[in-house]
Formats: sequence, C-alpha cells, structure tokens
Amino acid sequence: MKKTDQYLLWCTIIIIIAIMVWTLSRFIASTQSPVPQQQHAEYPAESTDLETTSQDRTIPTITIRDFSMALQDKSTPAAIYDIRPTTAYDEGHIPGSLTSETFDVAHTGRHIVLITENGEETEHTRALFRSIATNNTIALLEGGITAWRAAGKPIVSIAVQPDFLTSAKVQFIEPRDLYAMITQQPTPSAQNITIIDTRRSGNFANGHIAGAINIPLTELEFRYREIPHNTHIIIYGATDISSFQSGVVLYDVNILTAKTVRGGWEAWEKYGYPVAQE
Repeated sequence: MKKTDQYLLWCTIIIIIAIMVWTLSRFIASTQSPVPQQQHAEYPAESTDLETTSQDRTIPTITIRDFSMALQDKSTPAAIYDIRPTTAYDEGHIPGSLTSETFDVAHTGRHIVLITENGEETEHTRALFRSIATNNTIALLEGGITAWRAAGKPIVSIAVQPDFLTSAKVQFIEPRDLYAMITQQPTPSAQNITIIDTRRSGNFANGHIAGAINIPLTELEFRYREIPHNTHIIIYGATDISSFQSGVVLYDVNILTAKTVRGGWEAWEKYGYPVAQE
C-alpha cells in the first residue's frame, strides 16, 4: 500500500471516530434534564398572554417568608385580595386586605396576592386569576390564612366576641370617666384627647360625642394612621360589642394604649351626656 493511500485511510478513520463521538455526546445531552434556574424575584413573573393560559394552569404561589418581606418593601406594594367569604374575613384577615366589595383591579398596584383559607387552588381561583392577570403579577399565598396565622403573623379581627384572648386586648373606660375628662377645667387635658367614633357616617351625623372623629369600623385598619399617637385615644362604636371590636382592631394594628368606651354610643345616650351634631 502506498503512503498516500495509508494517509487517506487514517484520515477517513479519524473522521469516522469524530463523527461517532459527536453523535454520542449529542445523544447523552438530549437524555439529561436541564437544571432549572433559581428565581429570586419577590413576586412571580408577570402574566401577559391570556390566550396561552389553559384551563388547568397552576397559579404561581408566594411563600409566607417572601410575602412578609414584600409587604415591608414600600417600593413594590402588593394589593392583598382576600377572596374568602365575608364572615371568614371579619373573623380574621391580614392587615390591609381587600374584599370583593373593596378590590378594584384598575386602582391597585401591579402585584396582587390572593388569600384563601388553606392556599388551595380551585376553579374559582383559576377563573379569578385569568380575569385579572393581564399586566399584573398574581400569586396565591402558600398555605393561605391558616399558614399565616400558624406562623404568628399579624391578624386583624372585626367580628370578634369577648373571650380570654381578645379581652386582654381591650382597656375600657366608663362613660362617666370620659365625660369628666372632656369637661374638666382647665381644658388643656381635653385637648390632648382623640375620640374615634366607628359608627357609620350617617349615624355619626345624627349625633356623636363632641370633638369625635368618624372612622367607620370597616375602614379603621386602613385609616388608623390618621390617629395622632401622642394623645389619649378613646374609641367607641354603636353598641358594647361594636365598641369592643373597635378596640380589638386598634390593638391589632399596634395601637396598644387606646381605651374603649364601655357600652358604646348606647351607653353615652342612656346616661344623657351631651350630643353633638354636624
């Protein structure tokens, strides 16, 4: 065999081996699963293409830890949409949560977190997701309100009844003692009192304690920052139970020194104390 023929033979063998190695490497690579990249975003990726959203698409979730951190980040505020029944919402919800009556996708931030009882995904949550996902980042709180409560996170309760735990949140003041505070002379001490009336605006207009500020109970957790903290804070509702519930809400939003009028507006009227009108 000539040297030229030997050279061509070896070149052919080398090319064949190279092709076999390349083919084998491609086969091995195709059988391995790609390693997913970790996402460090506080919220899931933005959902913009609803046409590709299938009926069985899983809603992205956010952990309690990430959600707690996101709530502290004022630069990317989240709208908390509690989709549970109103009775469950009143018994306990995340501070600042909106309900179907108060949630408006057109006037909320781009980041929306859905709150359910146990973080379950149902056809209702999927339908809701599909209806508000355009141009918004939607997430379902992992474990729902049950996990949030178990983690010791803050809860606001509206429809609470006095028991051992809730009674510890409320400090009462008798109507006669409040009357003495706001009528005693000289008057500077009266000027250092902030009185909050949590009844509906119509009832407030018909009569209230002089100098009181009207913040309805359903708005209290959203407007509590309007209350000056460097004063003696007094709060009352229509009845003894609504007054108690108002005091619990203030405690839940970390106003711990407020005093609740025992008996509420009913007691104030019963004892014939002065009534102011708008």
